[in-house]
Amino acid sequence: GVIVSTKTGIVLSGTDPVLPGVETSGYDLTNYLLDPVENTVDISTYSVPIISTEGTHSLFYFSVDKALNYEFPKGTTIYADGTPPVTMLSAGLYESGGRRYIAAGSSITLAAADPVSNGVASGRLATIYLVGTAVEACPELVQLLANPPQAPPVVAGPAGTCTNPLYSEPFTLEEGSTTLSYLSVDKVWNQEREHSDILYADGTAPETVLAVNGTALAAGATVNAIAGDTFTITAADALSNGVASGLAETYLYVDASPEECAAGTGTGGIAGPGSMGSCGNNHYTGQFTLAEGTHTVWYAAEDRVGNRSALGRAAVNVTVDDLPPVSSAGRQEEAAKKAAEFYRRMTDKLKPDEKPQYKGIYNNGPENRWENKDFYRPRENRP
Repeated sequence: GVIVSTKTGIVLSGTDPVLPGVETSGYDLTNYLLDPVENTVDISTYSVPIISTEGTHSLFYFSVDKALNYEFPKGTTIYADGTPPVTMLSAGLYESGGRRYIAAGSSITLAAADPVSNGVASGRLATIYLVGTAVEACPELVQLLANPPQAPPVVAGPAGTCTNPLYSEPFTLEEGSTTLSYLSVDKVWNQEREHSDILYADGTAPETVLAVNGTALAAGATVNAIAGDTFTITAADALSNGVASGLAETYLYVDASPEECAAGTGTGGIAGPGSMGSCGNNHYTGQFTLAEGTHTVWYAAEDRVGNRSALGRAAVNVTVDDLPPVSSAGRQEEAAKKAAEFYRRMTDKLKPDEKPQYKGIYNNGPENRWENKDFYRPRENRP
C-alpha cells in the first residue's frame, strides 16, 4: 500500500513499451477504479491527479494503447492521512492570571504524536521549535515547510534558532519571559498549527525574615526573649527579571531540623508533636510564642514553581519576666501624686484610728523608682 496526504494527488502514467521488431501503436489512456463496489463497475479515465478523502481506499488501474491492447489491471491500497500531529509542551507549569510559569533551568519537553484518524496515521516525522521568535521570522524555514524536502535538511547553530529548529531533546530557559513557538509535521507533511506560548521562567527563591515583636533577626542570630514575645515569619516572592510566580508555602521547624524530621529522629513543634513547627506540621500559619527554655528555629519559603529559599536558623533563649515595670522619673512623680490623692480620698471617710498611714520616698538611685515604705503597716509598728 501507499500512504499519502489527503492534499496529495495520486498520479498515474502509462507508456506503450517498444519491442524489437514490433511496431507499436502508442499509449492511449489509463483507466482506474477507486473503491469499487461488488457487482458495480464504475471505470474512470484518468486525466488529473486523484485526490482521496481520509481513510483506506482500494485503487485499481490499467492502461490501453491505440490498438486497444489492455494492460492487465493492477491494484494497490491507498492510506490517506489528513490529520496533523499534536504536540504537547511539558514543563511543570503553574498557571495564574493567564500566565504560564516554570522554574528557570527546568527541563522543557515537547512530546508529539500523530493520532489515528479514520483508521490512518502516517506517524510523526519531526518537531520544530523556536525560542524567542516565530516561524514567519525565519524565511528558510517557511520555505522548507511549504516544500517538503526530498532529504533531511542540514541544520547548524544553536538549537531553537532559525538555522537549527529541529527538536531533538529537552531544553531549558533562563529567567525571564520568553516566547516559544513549536509545531510538528507527519510523514506525509501534514503540518500542525503553530503554537506560540509565552513562558515565564522564575529562577529566584522567596525571601524570608524571622522577627520577634516586629524586630527582624539576622539569619543565624542568637536572641534572648521573654515568655510571651511574639515571633513571626515574613516571606515574599520578589520580581526578578520581570518574573515572580508567587509565594506558595512558608515552612517552620522548632527544635527539630528538617534533616531530623526526614530521618525520623525528631518531633519538635512550638507545643510538642503535631503542633505548628513540628515534623508532622511544618506549615507556618501565623505568629507564635515559645515556652521558657532554649529553642532552635528553622524557617524557609517556597514559590509556585518550586524555588525554595535557603534555610534560615535562629537560636532563642526564652526566660520568664518576673520584674515589675519601671517608668521614667517624670511619670513616676505624676503617678505618686495621683496615688497619694487616691488614698486620701479613700480614707477621708474612715475614723482616725482606722486610717492607714501612707508614706513614700523617691529613690533617685540606680533603681530610679518610687518606693512605698510604710503601706498599711499596723499602727503599733508605725514610727
